[in-house]
Amino acid sequence: MDINNEKKPSSGGKYKGLIIVFLFAVVATTAGKISGTLIKNGLEADEEQTTETTTEVITENQPVSTEEQLVEAETTEVPSEYVEKSQFSASGVFDNHEYIVCNGNFTIKEAEERQIPGYHLATITSTDEFFSIMGLIDLLDNQSKGYWLGANDEDKEGDFKWCTGEKFDYNQWPPDQPDNNDVNTGGPENYLGIWTDGIWNDFSENEELGFVLEKDSVDDKEFSVSGKYGNHEYIVCNAEIEATEAAEIDIPGYHLASITSIGEHDFIMSLIDQLDNKSDGFWLGASDVDEEGDFKWYTGEQFNFNKWPPEQPDNKDADTGGPENYLGIWNDGIWNDFSGKQKFGFVLEKD
Repeated sequence: MDINNEKKPSSGGKYKGLIIVFLFAVVATTAGKISGTLIKNGLEADEEQTTETTTEVITENQPVSTEEQLVEAETTEVPSEYVEKSQFSASGVFDNHEYIVCNGNFTIKEAEERQIPGYHLATITSTDEFFSIMGLIDLLDNQSKGYWLGANDEDKEGDFKWCTGEKFDYNQWPPDQPDNNDVNTGGPENYLGIWTDGIWNDFSENEELGFVLEKDSVDDKEFSVSGKYGNHEYIVCNAEIEATEAAEIDIPGYHLASITSIGEHDFIMSLIDQLDNKSDGFWLGASDVDEEGDFKWYTGEQFNFNKWPPEQPDNKDADTGGPENYLGIWNDGIWNDFSGKQKFGFVLEKD
């Protein structure tokens, strides 16, 4: 697709510098208590930090000026308790909400289809939240040209609504947006996205962007839990999907988890144990579809660690007698080969 499908408004190059100022300023001057894991230059430190801050929240409906943004950037709170980035995605926690920013070229429908249990396309309802998400976007290598957010005006032109039902009373529209006018086709633009410089825009359904996911409460464990082990990040999701559906989940940077050590196994089990109303089992990223009994991780890693019980894998579905070619883990930690038709949750991993 032509990346000029929508012309990007000029920001005079100021915003990228603004974010850089923001990231350094908050580390030096921000304040309050931050408990969690701060990832900086690949190093992890679990500690409680105390710094000083004055936070002036701007909540007007109209976009703030670049100068006002700069003042806010220098005084806003640290955007996340932990931050992790890669070429494909960056994630972080702000104000008890978790965010995943994903690079890619997806239509709005494709972005909506890539949501995972407990997450939705992100809503932005405050200046602090806006800068937190922009901080994650700025961390990404090879950024997409823009990112989908969770709002549209499909029901009534110009009346944008968040997918969560929250009030749409904060925005970063420039003066000429939303204009509901695709520059190539003249057709409607009903979906909200954000340029990499932070400016909001309405886009057509055929535009291709990355996307931002949000989980409303990191304490809500009905749907999913996440954590970091070594340099890998994991999301364990309650769900009712088959093995092939789990394998087709396309969140940039993530894949169905592979388990190659007892430490990794025990960590994933600790996440599963945190879930409320956990699924009976969870899909992992291996199968023996190519050769019976020769399980292989989808990542290509060596399959030299396992938690099979003595009678498994047996390649025999107890109900049908048919083959079992997909690896799953019972919620008590025992591995099993399954037919793939079971409705289980799944474990995602980001390397």
